[in-house]
Amino acid sequence: MSERAFPLAEITDIELNASLETTLYEQLYHAIKQRICQGRFKAGMRLPASRKLAEQLSVSRNTITLALEQLQAEGYLISRVGSGFYITTDLPETFFKVKQPKVAAIKPLLGKSYLAASVNKFMQPSTNRDLSNYPFQPGMPDLKHFPKKIWSRIAQRYHHLHDTHLLAFDDPRGYLPLREVLSEYLTSSRSVRCQPQQIILTAGAQQALNLVSHVLINPNDIVAIENPGYIQARRIFELHAAKLRGIDIQKDSLCIKQLQRLKLPPKLIYTTPTHQYPLGMIMPLAKRIQLIEYCKQQHCWLLEDDYDSEYYYQAKPIPCLQGLADSNNILYMGSFSKVLFPALRLGYLVVPESFVDTFTQVKACLYGHDVLINQAIVAEFMSAGHFGRHLKKMRLLYADKLNYVKLLHQRYLEKYSELLEYDAGMHLVIKFKHAIDDNVIVSQLREKKFAPTALSNYFIGKDKQSGLVLGFANSDEKMIEIGIKLIRKLIMSQI
Repeated sequence: MSERAFPLAEITDIELNASLETTLYEQLYHAIKQRICQGRFKAGMRLPASRKLAEQLSVSRNTITLALEQLQAEGYLISRVGSGFYITTDLPETFFKVKQPKVAAIKPLLGKSYLAASVNKFMQPSTNRDLSNYPFQPGMPDLKHFPKKIWSRIAQRYHHLHDTHLLAFDDPRGYLPLREVLSEYLTSSRSVRCQPQQIILTAGAQQALNLVSHVLINPNDIVAIENPGYIQARRIFELHAAKLRGIDIQKDSLCIKQLQRLKLPPKLIYTTPTHQYPLGMIMPLAKRIQLIEYCKQQHCWLLEDDYDSEYYYQAKPIPCLQGLADSNNILYMGSFSKVLFPALRLGYLVVPESFVDTFTQVKACLYGHDVLINQAIVAEFMSAGHFGRHLKKMRLLYADKLNYVKLLHQRYLEKYSELLEYDAGMHLVIKFKHAIDDNVIVSQLREKKFAPTALSNYFIGKDKQSGLVLGFANSDEKMIEIGIKLIRKLIMSQI
């Protein structure tokens, strides 16, 4: 055995009995030998010093010395001058293996939950763990331009923990000052109608989706989602045993007529109207009003994911669905991941006033209380004006990057693909003009450390389109050009 073993600080599980016929040193000898053979004392492990061992076992040092010398003579221990006794490393590996008693196989009485049994079906093995911040990764902001010094200065002040309130439990909805400043921001920038008490802070968009599903979705409830659409939303609804109905995306977003043709109305509709994910179109005002009216007539919930609403490069975006409606059946969700940084894991839900208590209680039951320090940092970052300045700077930066991708597509890829871009968001889509396996292209790009996603994976059913979803926000011009040229080379190798 060559593994290093920690020294034994003490031996407390050996009991010696002076009333037995066997001498104390023989009892100790057999006890240590048994633990070596069972593998409880590892090869190379140093035993406590004889004086310390004598104190621990309440016997004389002579008893300890006799037992250890006998074990040394038989080859179980070795002695090192000035260091003590060690378990030998010369015995064969199999000698140290613990022999377990044979136990008849027992069939588990309880099986897995529906979620656990289904997760392998719905979830594909993650390929993002080693992608880090690779170029073309959708949803990844340009972290090089994040105001780290300002953030660190604010964070340092809060991490000194002068405010002990941040160390305690708080309202399950989250840090009130952040909900207050967020309410003002959403009202002014997105026309959301909300008060701070209606905002529930979450650990990112996925927790918000999961919370909505726990509160509103029962097994076999119908949930209508965009097709193509956000993969993680689809998976969460499936894991809650919902029956999904994919609603096709037209040139101007969700097909309302297809919704109206459903035999049974959905319990909930999930949509990304401001920047459809992944195709990118913006839902026009007339269709927004149609969708609101449909949900009102059919008494179904509408979950509005205001994805990428912060990044618009031409006209100001249309007000959100929640702000246009006069009903209380619309939930509004968003995230700070794209605006600040993904590792922050901070999102939010705006829920109708009549459902605030229900959502709050379910969140407290499922997730407990939030970590307040990061929420406090974001609150000050926003209230001090840093958030607005950062957002303005990033809009200009991303607009330049978007224009550069459009230029390179026209130069290198127009012959092979169609570009879908709507002057918004942090990604765009290219649709292949030839029969090409986009997953093969993605795999080849990842080998070169580029991380777009395959367009076909966002579709439900057999009718899929092939292409790439390209995040441009985290890539500089040099890497964008290298990536576009590489895509052209890979496409040409398949046609």
